[in-house]
Amino acid sequence: MNTKTLDQIKNEYYGEIGMLERNRLERELESFLLCGLANRRLKELREAGKIDCLGAARASIYVAGEKLDVHSQGSQETAGL
Repeated sequence: MNTKTLDQIKNEYYGEIGMLERNRLERELESFLLCGLANRRLKELREAGKIDCLGAARASIYVAGEKLDVHSQGSQETAGL
């Protein structure tokens, strides 16, 4: 069986790193992963009782580099990921 790495598949279908289509794909994947991390952190905060469902719905998520900070409106508490 012929197996390929994820990078080989991306190179074949989207071009090498630096190509317009490949860069777009990489940005979309990164955004998707960051949103998933932020959603998981909000769920953890809700389960810990630090914010309620309404607070989670109104929470603002700030992405700075690799660190996600969740700021709930009306609360001084900040939780980093």
